[in-house]
Parts: sequence; C-alpha cells; structure tokens
Amino acid sequence: MFFRIAFFILCLSARFAMGDQNFTHGEAPAWVKPCDFPVDEGSLKPSQVNVQCLLFDVQRNWEEKTKYAHYAYRVLSQWGAEDISKLEIVFAPSYEKVVVHGVRVLRDGQWEDRLGSARVKVLQKEQGLEQGLYNGDLTLVYFLDDVREGDIVEYAFSRIGEPPLSASKLVGLFYLQFQDAVEKIHYRLLGHRDLPLQIKSFNTTIEPRVADVNESLREWVWEVAEAHPASVEENEPDWYDANAHVEVSLFDNWGEVAKETYPFYTLPADFAASVPEAMRELIEEWKGSAKTQSELALKAVRFVQDEVRYLALAEGIMGWKPAHPVATFERRFGDCKDKSFLLHALLGLMEIRSTPVLVHASVGKGVPERLPTPYFANHVVLQIEVGGMVYWVDPTLSLQGGSLESNHFPNYEWGLLISEQTEDLVDLPREVRKNPTEIESCYVLKSEDAVSVKIQMTWCGSRADYIRRALKVQGRKKFAHEHLTRIQKVYGWVEMEDPAEVVDDRENNVLRFTAFYKVEAESAASGKFVPVHSYILNDYLTEGVNPARSSLYEIPYPLWVRERIHIENPFIHAEAGEKEYVQKNESLSYTLKSRTAGISEDYEIELIHMQDHIPPRVFREYWNMVKDIYRNGPAEIHIGQ
Repeated sequence: MFFRIAFFILCLSARFAMGDQNFTHGEAPAWVKPCDFPVDEGSLKPSQVNVQCLLFDVQRNWEEKTKYAHYAYRVLSQWGAEDISKLEIVFAPSYEKVVVHGVRVLRDGQWEDRLGSARVKVLQKEQGLEQGLYNGDLTLVYFLDDVREGDIVEYAFSRIGEPPLSASKLVGLFYLQFQDAVEKIHYRLLGHRDLPLQIKSFNTTIEPRVADVNESLREWVWEVAEAHPASVEENEPDWYDANAHVEVSLFDNWGEVAKETYPFYTLPADFAASVPEAMRELIEEWKGSAKTQSELALKAVRFVQDEVRYLALAEGIMGWKPAHPVATFERRFGDCKDKSFLLHALLGLMEIRSTPVLVHASVGKGVPERLPTPYFANHVVLQIEVGGMVYWVDPTLSLQGGSLESNHFPNYEWGLLISEQTEDLVDLPREVRKNPTEIESCYVLKSEDAVSVKIQMTWCGSRADYIRRALKVQGRKKFAHEHLTRIQKVYGWVEMEDPAEVVDDRENNVLRFTAFYKVEAESAASGKFVPVHSYILNDYLTEGVNPARSSLYEIPYPLWVRERIHIENPFIHAEAGEKEYVQKNESLSYTLKSRTAGISEDYEIELIHMQDHIPPRVFREYWNMVKDIYRNGPAEIHIGQ
C-alpha cells in the first residue's frame, strides 16, 4: 500500500508540473454552431431535483479531430449549488488538449463571466488504482464562487485529439436520453462529404438531419427537445441497454477492426533469437516435466496467471498496445493485453499455436448488434490450439484449477480473433456447470439449550477458482472468521467447536470448506428453538424486489446449487413421511424434497438457473414463486421445544 501511495504521488507531481501545457482558454472553433436553450423557468420533471439540465450540446469535427461540448444547468437547491460549482473536465493528456471557451452564470437576468475568477486545479484521480489500473487521465476542475439556488451555470470547452487506435477511423456512441430529464439534447457531427459513415440507432426513431456545410464538409445533426429520463432499474444485466442511443463507425466490418489491431500483437521477426536466458531456461524446465503438449501449454498458462501480477499502465497508446513480452516477463506484471501477449509468445517458443482475442468482460451478449468498432472490447484473452483441439484461456484469472481441457473460461459470449484472416466475430464457448455447488448442514441437538452445527461447502470449477482466490487474499483464518460472523448474524450466540477445515484439490479443481459451530437455542412462548438456515434461500432467491418492474432482472448464471440439511432432534418424534415441492419457469428450477422419520428430518434443495435474467413478462410470476418458496422452505422450521 505504501508503494502504491508513493507511486501515485510521484505520478501526480509529474502531472501537475505539465498540466498547464494541456489546457488553455480560447475562443470556440469557427465551425461550431451556436445552440440556444430555454432560460425561462418551466415545469420541472420528477427526476430534476437538485439541478435541471437545460442543454447538452456536443459537436464533433472529425476532420479537425475536435470535440466541442456546451452544457447549461439551472440550480434548484443548495445541494445542486454545491454540485454544479465544481466543473470537471476529464481528458487524456497523452493525446488530448483542452481549450476552455467560457464559464458564466445567469442571475436576475444578467450574465456574469466566471472564467477569470474561478480557481483551477488539475487532478489525477485514478479511480482504478486499487484494482491495479492506471490510465493517466487528468481531471481539470473549475471551482466557482457564489453559486446560488436559481442560478443558471453555462460552460463550454473543446477537447482536441483522438485516441491512437481510432485516429484514422471514426467511431462514436452517444445517448439521446440520460438518467435525468434534459430540456434539450443536441449532437452535431461534421465530416467530409464522401465519408462512408455507418449509422445505427437503438431504441429510437430519431433520424439525423443531414446537410452540406460547404463543398467538402457535411453535417449530421440529432436533436431532442424535452428528453425523457432513461429507464434504468436495479439489477439489470450489464449487456442490457433499453435507452435511446446512436452508434457511428467508419469500419465496414469486423475484419477491418481485427486488421487494425493485429500489428500491435505481432512479434518481432527476431523474437525467438533475442529472448533472455531466464525465459529459455523456464521453457526447458517445463518441457522436461510435461508429458504432453497439453500439459506443456498448461504450465505456461499457470505461470502467466499466477506469477505475473495484474497491473495496467494504460496511458496513451499503452491502453491498446501490449508491452513487449520480454518486458512483461522481466517485470512480472501486466494487464490483460500484456499477459495475453506474453502467454502467446511463450507458447510460440514451444511451437504451440495461439491467437489473442478481443472480448468485453460484461456486455458480450450485445456485441453482435453493434457496429464494428475496436471499442467494443475492454479485455483480451487467448485462443490456444493443441493437437487439433481449441481451448480458451483468460490469463488474468489467477489460481485456476483443473487441466487445460477443464479450465474455466467465463461467459464472454463473443470475441474477435486478432488475426489478418479474421472476417467476423466468433461465438465463444458458454460456461456450463458440470457439477453443482454442494452445501451440507447437519444440526444435532446436544441438549435443550444448544445445537452442534456442521456446515460443509464443496465448490467445483469456476466457483472453486473464486474461493481459492478469496482464501489466498484473506488467508484461511480470516475466511473462517468471516463465515463465523455471518453465522452469528443468523443465530445470535455462536462459537466454533473445532477449527475450520479447508481441503483444496487443485488438480481436479474441487475445494471443500468445513466449519463446526455450537449454537445457543433461543426462547419463545412456545419453547426453545434454533432456526434452520438455508443458503439457497438466503443467497440466491430475493423477496425484496419490485414485482411491477419493466426491465430485465439479472440473476446469477450459470448456477447449480444443491443443499442438504440434516436434523437430529431427540425431543421430537415425527411420523415417517416424504414430500416434494417444485417450482419451475423458463429462468429457474427449484426443488425441495423432505423426509421425516423419528428424530430425524432431512431436506434436499436444488436450484438451477437456466438463463441470466428474468424477463419482465414473467417477473410477477417469479416474484410469486419466490414468496411461495419461502413459505414452503426449511427457513420456517424450528428445532426444540
């Protein structure tokens, strides 16, 4: 942590020293068209609480590589004054410069210039530093004096420069509605008249007005008056976007995107002859111990995953171009691009074919609907070919278990092979749960006052990978203590009877955690009791959701959990009997089997999710199902008398 803080301060100091080279004050570009907005007080929309957005105006000149932004807000409260008095402009200093054109405030019908009196700071707010991400972006902040309720704050600026990856090919995405209502949204794009621009609209029928500005320049204009707020509800899948937006692109197809990226992932012709001795020795060591090409490839995978830590220095071109494999090998850190390129290089030295693949970590399902663009991706993985078989590997997932054949690969849905032969997106393999997560709870009443509880959890596949990483980060002692804390929230007074046990079979990727507790009985008018806790009901099924929601509701997927609960209660003798309770729809399947015989009660619960969401048309059905599951579940069973 000390190193990270010191590193951050060093970078921050360097940026402050050069910050004034990246921004200036000046006039708006001559090609900008004035865009007026309503200043008279009108009726407020429900979403407009502390500020009212009067204007969202963006004009982009592709020929001059300049984006002009012009915003205006009415202050509705003191909270709004605090928020709008800090104007923030984020930019990438490695390829962008900012020109601020004006800041002014309208009060009592009079405009006041605030550009000269505002205090200005250049900050480097690395939001992802704790996650190992450093992108070098700067935030230009204007602190305004004396902003009051009722004021209108207007400001305009331009950012000059394009990201290195798209400097030659225009791509863009912009929204025609936001979380709050906007009185006027105005987008204007300028480019050469012969620009072969592809345009695709999503969830809107608004078409651009197209006109020629002069003999060489054309404009496309989208305008919305009184834009309604975007419809966003909690727990929507990341890939789901029902809001109005537009994409533009100069890429004709996905093959062009792959060819644009391919040079970044091409090894130098003399790479094999120039690798360091340490890399050669490591490869020879792997070859000496591996019995098959598959085992050899897996050794390289595990080395990059486990011994090259994740750190992204994604400033400028390094946000798209991977570091040289030797540099990543020697410094033992890198981001997804660096780690994938290093693994690609190591495999190549062992004559194992591989190809880097662009993917998106969370919205992959929606990628085929998009226009071709390199910005569809935020992650890089690797395709490996061994013995005529194809395997998919994410080099950033540390401490994975299993073989190359059983290695977990997340549901990225679609990817783009970085190859000169690539013509289109590829459909990636979907994750399938081959074994369920097993949870076993055993309650044995030792007396009328206390119960011994044994809880055993067995994880396989990706869940075993996840728990293995949690154990590595937290340590077994803290992991067991956090589980004890959770149990105490359920039962009240709890103590550990024996130390928790962890058994990790990494080769087969099976991890088992066993904990032993003593739970004190609670008292009620009907006698003493201890509630039975179901992990399935409490972790995977949620009662507190809005049954009238109108958008998709995300649920964990893929999911297969099997839970067994055994109760030995010598104070109650029950008649022998069996029951089965089933709830099922297109998204989930839930089964509860119960058996009673004398002093024993047994419950077997199974929950399977068949897709990653609940559609709106069946959400009320799902809501009723969950309520009924809770009414019929073991969570309502009490032990003792």
